[in-house]
Amino acid sequence: MIEMDNVSLKRGSFRLDKLSLCFGQPGIHLLIGETGVGKTSVVEAICGLQPVASGQVKLRGENVTGVSPAARSIGYLPQDVALFDHLSVRENLGFACAARKWSPASTRERVNSLSASLGISDLLQRFPEQLSGGQKHCVALGRALAFDPDIVCLDEPFAALDGATRDSMIQWFINYVDEHEVTVLAVTHQPQWLQAVAKTQLKLDNPVVSPGT
Repeated sequence: MIEMDNVSLKRGSFRLDKLSLCFGQPGIHLLIGETGVGKTSVVEAICGLQPVASGQVKLRGENVTGVSPAARSIGYLPQDVALFDHLSVRENLGFACAARKWSPASTRERVNSLSASLGISDLLQRFPEQLSGGQKHCVALGRALAFDPDIVCLDEPFAALDGATRDSMIQWFINYVDEHEVTVLAVTHQPQWLQAVAKTQLKLDNPVVSPGT
């Protein structure tokens, strides 16, 4: 469960007052809005990356407003992906597992399984500077999911992907969320993403989503 109770956020001249929301069930929940209205700030506040001026952030029924980002156990993919440039793809994928004291064998098994599922096994020895924009997003998505979190926050996760690659990755992620019962909050502007979620979760056969939604 993800909950914000009368949360106010301040960043420079930007201010968001008394926001309340609650996502109680596993599945994909989309945060949509015009540029500059505070979508990324909301996600960062949930993840503990932006301080809350007032109100409470609750995860799994517990108040985590003053809890560190790492202790919140949220899988997070920022819009700029923020891969560790000095680490290989394998090391990026395994970073959160190692930080949580997984054994080397368990970390290696998880990285191998997840990279195979994502179709990026051939990239494991590369470094971020050797990847395309789309490949970086795939690796960043894998890193967010690697330690098997039950809550995941994503900021424009498929923005750098085109055509068939984007569509297949969206469907892969929807299937992953359904299989693992993950609660996801995602920022997006992509109509293809909205349509896929509507078809799968809302059971709409032919959803019509305009690019300006």
